[in-house]
Amino acid sequence: MMRLLLHTDAPDLAMSVLKERHPDLEPEVCTSYDGLAAAIAEVQPSVVYSSRFLPGAFPSRALMEAPCVRWVSNAGSGINHLIPWDPGQVTVTNSAGVAAEAMAQFAFGAMLHFSLDVPGLLHDQSNRAWANRSIVPLSGKRLLLVGFGKTCQAAARLGKAMGMDVCAIRANPQAVDDLCEVGPPQDLAHQMTIADFILVCLPLTDRTIGLVGAEALAKVKKGAVLVDLSRGGIVDHDAMVDALDDRRIGGAALDVFPIEPLSAVGSSRCADLAALLRRL
Repeated sequence: MMRLLLHTDAPDLAMSVLKERHPDLEPEVCTSYDGLAAAIAEVQPSVVYSSRFLPGAFPSRALMEAPCVRWVSNAGSGINHLIPWDPGQVTVTNSAGVAAEAMAQFAFGAMLHFSLDVPGLLHDQSNRAWANRSIVPLSGKRLLLVGFGKTCQAAARLGKAMGMDVCAIRANPQAVDDLCEVGPPQDLAHQMTIADFILVCLPLTDRTIGLVGAEALAKVKKGAVLVDLSRGGIVDHDAMVDALDDRRIGGAALDVFPIEPLSAVGSSRCADLAALLRRL
């Protein structure tokens, strides 16, 4: 029988799915980083389902250098915390694309949050006030997709359906039906000057780290909204906070941070960011 180890702090969901689909499996569970090496030594799993659930250093060596482990199924799309590994020893898979439709809808929820002035409406509701507010439809607005993986492909379909002008920056700038324009990475600076909404969804590599930093944000069209669904480190959050504070950008919605999960006690800069986002 295949030996399976679940390395997660929330194993109940995975256990319930496995019980329904593979009732013959009897997985073991490890809910800590410190205990991973001991759990592997005891269980001797050939397959490990793993998620990154604590801030700080991930115990990748304990996982990747275990002779018994042949397959690591990573719960998220990013695998930077697992690098490096020997492909001859272990196969690594991720969940890229599994939540593409949901994440694209999250991105549009964020865009509508700002274009419909949801914070203002909630403020009026809580104060039982009837006020005139500026509501701006998404139709006719320009959406820039930085990257064109599964999530951005889903976002392109939604954007086209909502009447937006959708363009994309991608390494291989081939034309796509849902896009009005496709350009190479060299076009990013120009495209950021004319986009009303910017959706960043890229893998973290040597070429993408810090891609959306102070220089790029200085070129953004005033009032544009930034949505980051990629990996922490691609958008420079210090530069983004400065852009928010100076009102150069109209809002930001973040699904990723340089250190994940977020610590219960963040830095003062993170506190500044949270306060700014609450104000917008």
